[in-house]
Amino acid sequence: MRSPLMTWIVLTAASVIMGVSSTYATIHSITVGNNFFSPLKTTVHPGDTVRWVWVGGVLHTTTSDASSPKQWNSPTSSVAGFTFDLQFTAGDGPGPFPYHCAIHPTTMKDTILVAPPPSCCNLRVGDANGVGGDEPTIGDVSVLIDARFITGTCTGLIPCLAEADINQSGGPNPTCNDITIGDISILIDYLFITGSSLGLPNCL
Repeated sequence: MRSPLMTWIVLTAASVIMGVSSTYATIHSITVGNNFFSPLKTTVHPGDTVRWVWVGGVLHTTTSDASSPKQWNSPTSSVAGFTFDLQFTAGDGPGPFPYHCAIHPTTMKDTILVAPPPSCCNLRVGDANGVGGDEPTIGDVSVLIDARFITGTCTGLIPCLAEADINQSGGPNPTCNDITIGDISILIDYLFITGSSLGLPNCL
């Protein structure tokens, strides 16, 4: 049975992290200029958002090519400062995601690229957010709480489920359902109580 102290730490950490869990994704801005996109070939990680920003003056769109695994089509606009946001998730696949301006399809073309996922579970479990390193941080606790209590999904949050399944309840091939309060408790114990990573098991 979890002690009152552990319960308090888990709930307190959750309440703090709920306010910052969204800070781990990045927003990439692309300028929609008059007959150009800039920068070209933006590379994103799953969970990141691409924001197209119009400079104004001429009508443009950002529209996925027919060959793109992810389909989108922004409103047509010529208004300076108009924006269109699109999030790329792990469920969208590895890409690439070519797109164009529907009004200027031959002169305005670009491709969104997806960074390869980090190596999955190289030494010890604990790198839930996929940033790297063997020592867990508050960021790893954040994504576990986000996946378990806020979004209810691991998609776009946890690149390697084997790293996030701290107690290894799911074996060598865990699913998102194997991410539980028990995994969060182990990381919080390491970060706030014992300070020892010796309790974190090696990768299966």
